Amino acid sequence: MGLQALIGLSFWVAYLLRFDFSIPTSELPSFWRGFVMVLLVKIIVFCFMGLHLERWWRYVGFSDLIRLCEANLLASIVFSATALALIGPAFPRSIYFLDLLVCVLVNASARFVVRLQYEASSELSSRRGEKGLLEPIS
Repeated sequence: MGLQALIGLSFWVAYLLRFDFSIPTSELPSFWRGFVMVLLVKIIVFCFMGLHLERWWRYVGFSDLIRLCEANLLASIVFSATALALIGPAFPRSIYFLDLLVCVLVNASARFVVRLQYEASSELSSRRGEKGLLEPIS
């Protein structure tokens, strides 16, 4: 799953949490304006801070989690300021905090799942090599 999808999913889940899994029709204009803004802002901030997902997922560690939290915090601050300036008080304030939390969880989970999968497959292939399971049967 790409960076855009993770950010969009996080924002959508934040809205669902805010409105008890039923976003009112009256909130849809704010949702779509916020959705476009959060994608643009977070992608720019994440790229600026060097968090290109595809490059290093299998090597992710605790220091990367700290950088991810910092990038999310900065992106959320910039998004909040942008949304307040362009949408105004009509935008639900709780979304700022919910999106920050959900985005950290979704991005960190995705990265660590890929790392666990990579390590599991590496361990499995090294075990096969040790036991000779990859050698042809004669």
